[in-house]
Amino acid sequence: MLNFLFLFIVIYTQTLAAAELEVLAIEYPPYTTRNQSDQGIAFRLLRQYLADQPEIRVKPRFLPPARVQLQFSEIRWCGSFYPPPAESGSRFFPLSAEPLKIGLYHRQDDPHYNWQTLHQLKGYRVALLRNLQTSVFNEQFQVAGIRPVFVDTVIQGMRMLQQKRVDAALGDEHLQAFLSDQWRRDLPFRFSTTALITTPIGIHLNPQCPLSRFFR
Repeated sequence: MLNFLFLFIVIYTQTLAAAELEVLAIEYPPYTTRNQSDQGIAFRLLRQYLADQPEIRVKPRFLPPARVQLQFSEIRWCGSFYPPPAESGSRFFPLSAEPLKIGLYHRQDDPHYNWQTLHQLKGYRVALLRNLQTSVFNEQFQVAGIRPVFVDTVIQGMRMLQQKRVDAALGDEHLQAFLSDQWRRDLPFRFSTTALITTPIGIHLNPQCPLSRFFR
């Protein structure tokens, strides 16, 4: 009887573990952040999509960008809001039809916030996420004569913009809604009229993870 009970507990525990969807993320408010009870817009959309699958529990795992990249070398990762390398074989599943615009934030008095090409910002110091350091995305700034200043989070970039340590900072159109009123008073800013990227909000899935089958 005790052996049967022990076996039941083991099987039940394994079942629960199989229903836990661990999702890798970096601090990127308002989309993924530890500073909100729902962990941000992206996690909220994910839980809405899985509302008809109550047996699946979403488990956010926040890591620095460099450590997230290390996770992709392990076959065990399941989902990620941080883009994995192309060779990972992951697939992207959109969670929202609304595209996300990523551009640059400028101080209110910057006359070049309405730039059309990056070459108009030649000589600018721009805060970019550190994980973009070796990407094609970063190359476009260097070609335009812009000096990238690498940061770990978008909030760190905005602080540097506030302190005038950079001339612009990477962010998205909804970031300003996440910032406090005090931030907006201390740092009047404008979002660039030209977007660098327009992309849907979604999750990257490891096809070798059993839970990826729930995303169709």
